[in-house]
Amino acid sequence: MAKKALADACRFVDADHFCRVSGCPRFFAFKVDQRQYQFKANKIVAEGVPNTVIFNYDASSSPTDSVYIVQTWDMHRKTLVPKNKHAHSAIYYYPGFFRTKLIVGNTIVKTHDLQISSDGWLALVEQEPVPIYFKKEDYLKKEGVDIDAYTLKKYNLALFPNPPKIRVFNQGDMGELMNDNFTFETTVKNTFSDGSNACQFVEVLIQCKDDIIVIPLGAKACTGSMRLYAAGEAVDSKLADLSKFGCDLNEWTTLKVLTREKRMTFYVNGVEAYSLTFPNAPTGIVGVQYRFNGVGAVKDAKFSHGDFEVKL
Repeated sequence: MAKKALADACRFVDADHFCRVSGCPRFFAFKVDQRQYQFKANKIVAEGVPNTVIFNYDASSSPTDSVYIVQTWDMHRKTLVPKNKHAHSAIYYYPGFFRTKLIVGNTIVKTHDLQISSDGWLALVEQEPVPIYFKKEDYLKKEGVDIDAYTLKKYNLALFPNPPKIRVFNQGDMGELMNDNFTFETTVKNTFSDGSNACQFVEVLIQCKDDIIVIPLGAKACTGSMRLYAAGEAVDSKLADLSKFGCDLNEWTTLKVLTREKRMTFYVNGVEAYSLTFPNAPTGIVGVQYRFNGVGAVKDAKFSHGDFEVKL
């Protein structure tokens, strides 16, 4: 029984390391031939969310029952699948770019890039297990996207005591646009500053293929609690001056990101707020996400590089 328990433990850890230090049977310290495995993800609908994805896989050659599919960037959120089956389905409720993975033991044997597009502008309330999707006619306005108090009331959403987490997406095919050489411009507003949203924090996320850029905005009095992230470079306001990301979000606020050869400079209302060089390898851009609390509005969003331009 003791040997069986030891062998079972080997299935869930780094087998080589565990067997070296604990002496479990050597046949658990397996090597994986990636050529023996197959993995592919197929969307049920071409555009929009929710969207069911069917993962077709072949892991019948696995020496262990520890076969997993990872659907997102988060390696901790993996699903155990039977090694002798060949299909696994999942629903994606949010758009994004996902490097999905087939894992045997602790080894990634196959990956498949999956993009769930937003089908143009998409607005929703983030919540578990399923978000609340706004109808396009309720938020698409002449100038851009606007989720106001009237819209929330229509969906029986209250601003107090905790305002809803508003998420606005526009993600899809951006051609050959890369994150090491591009310009992004947008204008945002959040007019709700009562209760727990006194700081009016807003985040603008530039979604890349297997990477992310997260830009904070907020009331000038609240810049002491901000975090900027750009493709592997993290900047915390506790250790850096991010005060120029402070602004009056009751008024339209412009944001510009100018990147040349991985050198990224951020401008808020025409003033340089911060500059950095990011360490990660360049990768493609697939779109943008805005995060508001309570209400939010977006207009004049576009990506460009040289003669190439995408107006969202």
